[in-house]
Amino acid sequence: MVDQVGVEHSIIKKQGNPYGTMTFSRFDYIEKPTMVDYLRSGWKISLSVAIDFTASNGELSEPSSLHYIDPNNPAKMTQYEQAIYNIGNILEPYDSDRNFPVFGFGAKPRFCGIEQVSHCFPLNGQENPEVEGVQGILEAYRNAMYGGIGLYGPTNFTPCLQAMANFIKDRVSLCEYNIMLYITDGAITDMDETIEEIVKASHLPMSIIIVGVGTANFSRMEDLDSDGQMLRDKYGNCASRDIVQFVQFNNYSSDVSYLHEDVLREVPGQLVRYMANNGIAPNPVAHAQY
Repeated sequence: MVDQVGVEHSIIKKQGNPYGTMTFSRFDYIEKPTMVDYLRSGWKISLSVAIDFTASNGELSEPSSLHYIDPNNPAKMTQYEQAIYNIGNILEPYDSDRNFPVFGFGAKPRFCGIEQVSHCFPLNGQENPEVEGVQGILEAYRNAMYGGIGLYGPTNFTPCLQAMANFIKDRVSLCEYNIMLYITDGAITDMDETIEEIVKASHLPMSIIIVGVGTANFSRMEDLDSDGQMLRDKYGNCASRDIVQFVQFNNYSSDVSYLHEDVLREVPGQLVRYMANNGIAPNPVAHAQY
């Protein structure tokens, strides 16, 4: 195309008659940045986790429960632990400090002295919800289970999403892109409110990965993963970009080799779109001096 600079081109109508001429005065080649470019230039990935403890997961004492811990084989992972372990180990290497805020929702967290239903509580029972690494998530999960937790409901996503969005707003200047991982067993109760919060969150440096465990109908979750069109809330507000990826964990129960690809399929593009929407270019990479 460069050799066409300065060359006059005729514009022809459909009927074959000349319509005018056009001349290219210059060509600019603009290389689109990638997620790797941003990470190399100082941007960091930060992971947070929200785990579903609603009653729809099944009575804790029943083997059919997704949170069931077998007393005869306590080392065997629950279905939630399997999801935490497999998904967490995919995302952990991208987090710069590997300290993850971890929340539970839809339960009475008696292990931290609360008898009321909470839709967003720190899984470690501490004021600071951060734990260290995937192993820290698994330990906090087991400690909560053994410490006493009452599965309840309903399945509300909004409180944890609002808490994380407020946290991100206070850290926008820190060059962090946040991935919020929801692990849940089925359809959410506060769909309209969740869509509204996702639309708002589309303007923040964050993506949401929803992992479905169990065999429930996840069609509404797939609605949140609005591939092909932007999510719109009940007030007509449209998301500035797609920030949700849904993965049904049971689809990989026999072979997790494709899990890595599917979990991260949309995040790089979502990150780059956020940067483009906000006019953020990768910082120049400093070269070592010898």
